[in-house]
Amino acid sequence: MKRNRSPLNSIYNLPADMAVRILCLVGLASAAMVPPLLLTGGFTHEPRLILYGMLCFAFSALSLTWMKVTGRLDKVSDAFDESIDTADTGTDTLDSLQRRLDALEEKRGDASFDPWTALDLRRKIAKRRHDSSGYKDEPDHME
Repeated sequence: MKRNRSPLNSIYNLPADMAVRILCLVGLASAAMVPPLLLTGGFTHEPRLILYGMLCFAFSALSLTWMKVTGRLDKVSDAFDESIDTADTGTDTLDSLQRRLDALEEKRGDASFDPWTALDLRRKIAKRRHDSSGYKDEPDHME
């Protein structure tokens, strides 16, 4: 009996790793809030907003530094890369779609095989081939 190798059972989905990823996302969000808080606080002469901006900057810098020092930044980076690789971005090349279909077909007969995903990949490959052939379904209308 084979182990289920779904993305949900990944080694990156341990609770401690999930907490580090959440910390990374909160750190990125706080880094994104620094310029608006500082600018708004500066224009409105509101020291509270400037203080919040500096606290967000300190939190994002400390969380990034902590992840770098402990070596967890690489794990977080790998996990985000894995999630991006499995996401459908719409920019897949014909070769990458074919490789994904081949990898999925190797799982045929296994409980983790998803026929609907295979069908979706086949349709995307057919559409990509159709689009690259230059064939148009509708004739050009003269005006």
